[in-house]
Amino acid sequence: MKNAVCEVVKYIILINNKRNKNLKTTKWLINRWEYWYVRYCLQLKGRLLF
Repeated sequence: MKNAVCEVVKYIILINNKRNKNLKTTKWLINRWEYWYVRYCLQLKGRLLF
């Protein structure tokens, strides 16, 4: 279950980074996603995924 959640979050980050590079509010939101992803998903794997 955790792995599936992590894949979805990674997909959201990638899509939004491509789509909304110039929007500060969106970038802040994505930074929150990235922070959550690092805390939750990279700890799960025990290594960097990207």
